[in-house]
Amino acid sequence: MNRIFSMAVGMLCLTAFLTAQPLVPDYHSQSGFLPASGGVYGNGLYGVDNPAWLTTVRMPEVGILFQKPTGGNEDHGTYGVFMSGQGLGLTYLHTNTPAGVVNDYSFALAGGNRTFGAGFGYQWSSGDRAAYNRMDMFSAGFFLRPNEYLSFGLSGRRTTHGDAEQGAVDVGVRPFGTPLLALFGDFSMDNRQTIANGHWSTGLLAEPFDGIRVSVRYFDSKAVSVGVGVSLGLVGVSVAPTIDRNSNHSATNVIIRSGGYDRTLFRGTFEPKEQFVKYDGLKRVAHTKGTFFNQTEPLLALLQEIEHAKNDPAVQGILINMNSVYGGRTLLWEVREKLKEFRASGKKVVIYIERGGIDTYHFASVADRIVMEPLGQLSLGGYIMGRSFLKGTLEKVGLAYDEWRFFKYKSAAETFSRDKMSDADREQRQALVDDMYAVARKDMAERPGFDPEKIDALIDGALIYTAQQALQAGMVDTLARWTEIDSVLIKFTGSAHPYAVRGMLEGQMLPYATWSEPPKIAVIYALGACSMDDGIRARELERKVTDAVEDRNVKAIVLRVDSPGGDALASDYVSEVLKRAKGKKPIVVSQADVAASGGYWLSMHSDAIVAAPNTITGSIGVIGGWIYDKGFKASIGGSTDFVKAGKYADLGYGFTVPLIGLSFPDRPMNADERSQVEMMIRSFYKDFVTRVAEGRGKPYDDIEKVAQGRVWSGLDGKENGLVDHIGGIEFSIALAKEKAGLAKDAEVTVKEYSVQPYFNIGDLLSMVKGVKETVEEDPMVKQLKFRLEHNGRPIPMLPLDEMEVIAR
Repeated sequence: MNRIFSMAVGMLCLTAFLTAQPLVPDYHSQSGFLPASGGVYGNGLYGVDNPAWLTTVRMPEVGILFQKPTGGNEDHGTYGVFMSGQGLGLTYLHTNTPAGVVNDYSFALAGGNRTFGAGFGYQWSSGDRAAYNRMDMFSAGFFLRPNEYLSFGLSGRRTTHGDAEQGAVDVGVRPFGTPLLALFGDFSMDNRQTIANGHWSTGLLAEPFDGIRVSVRYFDSKAVSVGVGVSLGLVGVSVAPTIDRNSNHSATNVIIRSGGYDRTLFRGTFEPKEQFVKYDGLKRVAHTKGTFFNQTEPLLALLQEIEHAKNDPAVQGILINMNSVYGGRTLLWEVREKLKEFRASGKKVVIYIERGGIDTYHFASVADRIVMEPLGQLSLGGYIMGRSFLKGTLEKVGLAYDEWRFFKYKSAAETFSRDKMSDADREQRQALVDDMYAVARKDMAERPGFDPEKIDALIDGALIYTAQQALQAGMVDTLARWTEIDSVLIKFTGSAHPYAVRGMLEGQMLPYATWSEPPKIAVIYALGACSMDDGIRARELERKVTDAVEDRNVKAIVLRVDSPGGDALASDYVSEVLKRAKGKKPIVVSQADVAASGGYWLSMHSDAIVAAPNTITGSIGVIGGWIYDKGFKASIGGSTDFVKAGKYADLGYGFTVPLIGLSFPDRPMNADERSQVEMMIRSFYKDFVTRVAEGRGKPYDDIEKVAQGRVWSGLDGKENGLVDHIGGIEFSIALAKEKAGLAKDAEVTVKEYSVQPYFNIGDLLSMVKGVKETVEEDPMVKQLKFRLEHNGRPIPMLPLDEMEVIAR
């Protein structure tokens, strides 16, 4: 569709350029109002000269134009009002000369990107149309900016009657690839002219300082326009006197623009100073924006916004209401690290809390000032990991579970096979909890007046701290209600502070400084259990990875993994396409809360693995098990019977429980069957370790030492070689840039790929009172169903409850 659209625009432009009839306004009678040609000056003349330039509009803008001839009737002159948004332009131009008065109107639409754009428009007039050779016209145009140095535009206009046409070409060159200096030239003609008699202009536009512009434009009529422009951010003005061929001052063009933000030296001078970015009512922090009925706060967008706030000279600080901030532990760690970076730039962070546990306080401790609700409470109990065991429960209801565990730490089946933790599982879980505690302890100890020993004393010193006790202990700085937060800020900083509007920080509003699309870094999300059509949606995820590999504009790939594993086929589907892509483009894996077992399988064929300190990773191992009926159906008066053909046909057949649809096999596996399964699991494990060793470029024995199904924290994974770096998604993108050979400060576009559906009927139903309980499912029931669905199959998966770390 885009190709057809572009071809249609191109044909119209080319036809208009090569053949023409009268009754089309001279190109420079309108585009000549600009200090430079439309290809180098902002967004052009709002779609009048070339509709395609509207593609480059980033924020809505209004422009007012005045042109006053020197001498003559005071009523003579031109003025216009121009409005533009992303891909949309509306204009009105009033011209009054001795020939009469004419009003020109235009409407234009455009689409594309910074490299290529195309647009269509319609122009009509009222007033003395005949005196000005006016007729209704269609217009079309496109531009091509193959790199940061060159801009090429082609446009054409054709009347709705009479076949009058006009074409124009516009070329711009930036010798340094930046707005510092641009050279330009344009040319237009219609059928009244030969090429030799066409109209042209040429000149230069310089921007020695942000928003300070100087221009010189020379026309074929030997007139010269010299312009000066100043941007104050949301408002700007340009003045360009014109000197005619006789060296007389013939007119002055003035353009005033407002709305769309522009580069400026004066950010924070003519706008509200010392603003705070206020986060009140944040949605759940998640990897992606969620679904239509369950919106979330995308992590990457939030981190980028904090980066913009850090770089915005009008922003002094960030204010966060912690009551609305929640999400995965590693995601919040990434936000906390970004706030630490924000503070390191010399700006302030103020966080408000009402009540919470150690996770809440860990996050809040990054602030310069912690404000607490006077009736609030804090509990720093620590961290605990545990699990429920169903061995005795299964026995009581007449079910049995045969655990096929051949590797020390692969404990996924213990819920059904034991009544307490094995020593190996206790060892690995304790290590995870200890690392989690150590990370929080270290971070909280960075608060002024604190040290690690004081943190230990606070955690073990009391079950609950009231707000007054927290204040006395130095845990918080001020007691106040959220409704009093403005006065708290005044006391803290010594002055009142306006709040910045989210989405309107300087970096979010600035026009694009460079021509052409910058290189892209693909961020692809693999979220949930490894499954072909649910969870990570392996079939679709494989297509997304392939698309990113084949996209020549994508220079590197970041795979964001948050998965406990699951179906080995699903894991391998994605792993294989990454393996084939390795060497073609840098691939960096960013591990979130959990990237273990099948989740690590997704990670292994990469150039680098990045994990957070508390990421749960590793679990390189395979396990299986067999749930079967040991008196259940008899206890409820049920029975089964069957006929079969084939030695193993009855294996897995059993009684189906009415209403809930769960089916339990009638018998256990015999020695022959179990021996075959053990052989398969051991072979599967050897293959898994071999693949990891190959992907990581390490000897088999080195990987086997840290395998055996053991889970590791990100910190321990870094020590034993399963992880290369400690960091988050931003660090991973920066690393991908580096591996792609891009400069550290090079502009890139992050292109996100998600396989999660945007419309989810379950989210809609959960909003209806009384329905939510039927949509959500108890985790233990989900685990039982999962085991039955995969009964007898080897599973490279972390225990489904392994991620549950409770902060007290």
